[in-house]
Amino acid sequence: MLADGLLFLANETGTAFCIDVESGTVAWREKLGKRFFSSIVGHGPNVVFTDESGQVSVVGCARSFALVAQTKLPDQTYATPVPMDDGLLVRAGASLYYLSAKKTSSTDMTAVESTGC
Repeated sequence: MLADGLLFLANETGTAFCIDVESGTVAWREKLGKRFFSSIVGHGPNVVFTDESGQVSVVGCARSFALVAQTKLPDQTYATPVPMDDGLLVRAGASLYYLSAKKTSSTDMTAVESTGC
């Protein structure tokens, strides 16, 4: 994902990267999970990384690493999250989850599983 002159990507070893496009330098590199198969998406001032184990990491869209929120879904996840106005839709296994920020914590998210179509 490209935003504000920064390229965000992740690899099959679970490492996420932020590259400054103009200089070509790595701004940050962090281990965020296991293997990544879903696309990285932007959501407001943040970037969302979802690994195959169901770990969803929200990171600030900036040259320095800042973990905004993180949660672990109970199923494997290969689908790309869908940004909504106040949360994310994530398909994991055979379930659809809606993620939003917890009111009691600045770094946790709460997941609500869909029970039907």
